[in-house]
Amino acid sequence: MIQRIQTVYLLLVAILSTIVVFSPVSFIATSANVFDLSYKGFSATPPIDALHINTWPLTLIAALIPLVAFASIFLYKKRKLQIRLNIVNFLLIDVYYVTMLAFMWFADARLGLPSRWGYHLAASLPAINMVFTFLAIRGIQNDEKLVRSLDRLR
Repeated sequence: MIQRIQTVYLLLVAILSTIVVFSPVSFIATSANVFDLSYKGFSATPPIDALHINTWPLTLIAALIPLVAFASIFLYKKRKLQIRLNIVNFLLIDVYYVTMLAFMWFADARLGLPSRWGYHLAASLPAINMVFTFLAIRGIQNDEKLVRSLDRLR
């Protein structure tokens, strides 16, 4: 199981996605405050209660990504299912970005102040996870081709 390179890729996806779950990913800066978006929602740098938005969908999606990647590691005997799960994980990462942008837009509109958006380093980790997921899918497909070629020899 660990001998396969796609297992390493999927393990990296699980680790990096877990970091994303617990790290702030983006912020909205106004003239007076900076609002960080994390799994807890929006939190202001000088603490105020100006922005209460429930961000549980973003947290749920961010928590599903490492779970799907970790579950996919143990399905090494079911390669087709493993490929499908990784495609679902790839789509979950896309949905994570869309949901994050939607929350940023909604929070910015709710503030009604001139502001600018920014992203923390953790916002780039899902893009890196997309690359690792793609590499894992290619590795699984190579294993599938190898098994099919060996079946023809029997």
